[in-house]
Amino acid sequence: MKTVSLHTRLLLATLVPVTLFVMIHGILTVMFRFQDIDDLQTRNAGLLVEKYRLEVMATSSAAQWPGVLQAALESRYVRSIRVMASSKDTVAHAGPMLQVPVAVLPSTMTLRSTESPLGEVYLQAIAPFEYQGSKYWIALELRPAPFIIARYQSAIINSITAFIFLFVLALLLTSALRRWLEPIGHMSRQISRLTPDSLDQRIVCKAEGDLAELQDDINSLLAKVEHSVAELRQDIEQTRADLEENYQTIEAQNIELRLSRAQAIEGNRIKSAFLANISHELRTPLNSINGFSRLLLKSQLLPRQADFVETIQKSANNLLAIINDVLDFSKIEAGKLQLEKQPFMLEDAVFDVLNMLSPQADDKGLEQIAYIYDDVPQVVEGDALRLKQVLTNLVSNAIKFTSQGEVVVRVMLEDTRAHHHVIRISVSDTGIGLSRTAKADLFQAFQQGDPSVSRQFGGTGLGLVIAKNLVELMDGQIGFDENQEKGSTFWFDFKAGIADNKTAHNVSLKQKRIVVLEPHDKTSQLITGVLMRAEAQVQAQSTTAGLVSVLDEGCDAVVIGAGYFGASPESFLQQIRSRFSGPVVVLTRGYDNQLESRHVEGYRLQCLPKPVRPRQLLAVLAQGLSLVRFLRPETPAPEIPEQSRQLDLRILAVDDHPANLKLVCTLLQDMGIETVAASSGAEAVELARRGGFDLIFMDIQMPGMSGIDATRAIRAHESDGKRVPIVALTAHALADEREYMLQEGMNDYLTKPLQEEQLIHIIERWTGVVVQESPWHGAVDGPLAGNTLIDWQECLQLAAGKADLARDMLTMLLDNLDAQREKMEASFEQGLFPALLAHTHYLHGATRYCGVPSLRNAAGALETGLKQALKDSPDQVAGLIADKFESLKRIMTELASLNQQDHLPL
Repeated sequence: MKTVSLHTRLLLATLVPVTLFVMIHGILTVMFRFQDIDDLQTRNAGLLVEKYRLEVMATSSAAQWPGVLQAALESRYVRSIRVMASSKDTVAHAGPMLQVPVAVLPSTMTLRSTESPLGEVYLQAIAPFEYQGSKYWIALELRPAPFIIARYQSAIINSITAFIFLFVLALLLTSALRRWLEPIGHMSRQISRLTPDSLDQRIVCKAEGDLAELQDDINSLLAKVEHSVAELRQDIEQTRADLEENYQTIEAQNIELRLSRAQAIEGNRIKSAFLANISHELRTPLNSINGFSRLLLKSQLLPRQADFVETIQKSANNLLAIINDVLDFSKIEAGKLQLEKQPFMLEDAVFDVLNMLSPQADDKGLEQIAYIYDDVPQVVEGDALRLKQVLTNLVSNAIKFTSQGEVVVRVMLEDTRAHHHVIRISVSDTGIGLSRTAKADLFQAFQQGDPSVSRQFGGTGLGLVIAKNLVELMDGQIGFDENQEKGSTFWFDFKAGIADNKTAHNVSLKQKRIVVLEPHDKTSQLITGVLMRAEAQVQAQSTTAGLVSVLDEGCDAVVIGAGYFGASPESFLQQIRSRFSGPVVVLTRGYDNQLESRHVEGYRLQCLPKPVRPRQLLAVLAQGLSLVRFLRPETPAPEIPEQSRQLDLRILAVDDHPANLKLVCTLLQDMGIETVAASSGAEAVELARRGGFDLIFMDIQMPGMSGIDATRAIRAHESDGKRVPIVALTAHALADEREYMLQEGMNDYLTKPLQEEQLIHIIERWTGVVVQESPWHGAVDGPLAGNTLIDWQECLQLAAGKADLARDMLTMLLDNLDAQREKMEASFEQGLFPALLAHTHYLHGATRYCGVPSLRNAAGALETGLKQALKDSPDQVAGLIADKFESLKRIMTELASLNQQDHLPL
């Protein structure tokens, strides 16, 4: 839009109000003039009618009236005049007829405006008079034209005067504004001609007053702008130089980033390949260590040797667990970990974990309890192995960070949808808990709740990270609720597929009265709930006296916690058996060593380890109550002569690692299987071409021809009708790698380190031949193994079959018992418990070379109890170990008595 110039704006600002004023003044002037003309017309009408009335009245006779009236027409104002005797009787007249006849004659002089049919306005003046005794009226009608002309003249004169005034004013204003605004225009034109390169020029014009000040201000502003532009140009040049430098730097950084990214991708690829290869390299020797240690344990070893081998196997398993954590973390990080989906029993998964970790819990005296709520389905679909991995991590952490109390696992059904269940599992402990500062980093890799945790309790700090990622793969989440004074509760929920639960078998104990005597309240509640759901009538007791009174009343079965037996269970068992002959189930833990084999057999006890599986407890009770019939678990398998164990199977084992190959061959040969060994892929292909094999175990990573290449070559030479099953032996079978191996012609896979049970399962699956595990010949060392006091067969076994050596070792032990007992009693009475621990350790070590299982178990229990008491409650050691010490003294006294009476089985 075009802007209005300053000249025009000033001109309009002046002329518009003046014009309005002139117009208003002219209109008012014309209006007043029109009013004056109307007044003049009225006065003229009155004067004229009065003049002619008097002239008419002055005549001597009515005959003279026409002459008077005719003379009146000579006036330019009169149009028509007449004398009337009435409204209808005209006596004399001059001029045309009245435009508007007079209908009513007034009594006094009257002026009135009338309008003709043509729209013309006329002024009529009527006045009465008397003449010679008669009443007459004279009516005069004035012409409108003179007065209209007067109005027009007045309007025109006023308009012309206003126009002239405004025109002259506009000329004067234009001239004055041009003279006033010329300096501004000149300055504007000079400013418009300025460019960034001509800012050094200044405004020059003839200006006075305020315009001169404006000129000076503009010039001052131009000087400032010139200076600013100069600085701006300098800044722009500097900025351009900086940008160029930054651009070059960024380009160099981009090149470095591209190189770094390429190196990172390559490094990640190398890391993945390294982890894959190192897993094979680490698992291969571990496979040999683990396998050969198991083979050693099956051979006849001295107890000390067996202990060494067990330590080697545990250390190898611990190292394998760490390697598995690192590899699992790498798989998760690479997004290559896939979950299986198979039906499994939740109860089995939970109790497999608890039973596997029960030795650690038993060593610390912790109670493990598992609540599986009634609405939880028994069978679900999912990856049982990964579920147990998550649960194992949480339970092992709970045991690790709990010094006393309990670990409670709860399995709950959160929700059931059309195709899946949402199940929550929580693990609560009474341990050290978690501080608020430990929450943020708890699920971070290589982080633990406290920096000192790794030193105190061990661990890599990957367990919870792996657990979190596994739970997320199960479409769940993991978290914890903590109270640092009362322990912590870790929980996770996951989605499990809906499986067929028709195969789940529930034992009914309807109408059976069962007494429960368990010292731990939560375990007692759990067992009571399990039995009540089996429709049994349960009566829980908290004291032995209460149990005895219930036995007097009668019942069908008894469930007792081993903690009630004390150091001398004999009298308590006699009380039970004197009143009750039915099934007695004893719930034991690793450190419950009060019961001996003679107690179990003599009093017909059925022992179950804690934590007890509900289905196992119900099955044992049902068996004891003759509700079901099956083979007793403790019944030994019939001996199979060595020559009859040879199976009609021929298996090819392929591995480039000599120790690994030897282990596989040894395991297979111990099962009675003819085994052929091949140390390379090429050798395996050559042997396979000759035929005659029922199964091939093939290592994957081998120099030269790999296991995959060897499999392809074997499949290429096979006939269409017969294909030998090939099982891969691998240390790092990711899900996609397993698919790749199966696509390349392999039938199955085994993950190193190999276990004998895995081999048996694979052989039975692909050959259909039932394979028995090789017999176990390891050293006997358990709480219920062998004779009560002296097991001569064990003495011979520990002495490598040399009777003289066995007799001498046993005699040396027994001859020293009295002196050893006196030392231990003196240390106990004087409160020298570290010395008592040293004497006990010495005695325990000596028992490992002789067949004295009762003495060995009692000494081991006292040593364990002493260590725990000295660590946890140094001020209460005597009370905590009194029962164990009395039990050991009793056994030492009995053995010394047998030695003195020469009743030894030598």
